[in-house]
Amino acid sequence: MSNVLNQLWLVLVLAVGLGSSLAAIDRSLQPRIEANKAARLEKAILNVVPAGSEYAEMKEKVAGHQVYRVTDASGKLAGCAVPASTMGFGDMIDMMIGMTPDGQSIMGLAIIESRETPGLGDHIRDASFRDQYKGLPTSATIEVVKPGQTAQDSIDAITGATISSRAVTNGVNRTMHEVRETLSAAATGGEGPSHE
Repeated sequence: MSNVLNQLWLVLVLAVGLGSSLAAIDRSLQPRIEANKAARLEKAILNVVPAGSEYAEMKEKVAGHQVYRVTDASGKLAGCAVPASTMGFGDMIDMMIGMTPDGQSIMGLAIIESRETPGLGDHIRDASFRDQYKGLPTSATIEVVKPGQTAQDSIDAITGATISSRAVTNGVNRTMHEVRETLSAAATGGEGPSHE
């Protein structure tokens, strides 16, 4: 009986020691994790608004989205960047969508974080897939079609990864529907409807 108690104490001491060590490592790495996250965010914002050189958060969220106003080197509004999340095949996909200054069309799409299937769904990161969204109107409902098929305001699905293709497109459609009117009205000087 005492041998069992000794083993239980040993397991308990090891568990507490290892747990404390892991917590200390996590705390020490937290600043680096935050810095890397901020760098990925900045890169995504400036990638989806190609002429942009600086950005700032809008004071108020639009329909729950933090929107970034992106300006060019002269300080003129080059576009807006809107983060979006959607459920993919196995986990959440975090993206950034760029919109023209008038909010009428998509300028770019970046995938910030994704755990889609390697060799299949992870092709959503490829420029050949993401570039299909450029120039599409934000007022349209974008459709996903099989490669070779055509439809108005559509993108070609990734072969073998239709779920991932649809997930990204659904996230873009939903986000554009939620923010387009407000951003378009703000760009033309109107107040636009409140989405809070």
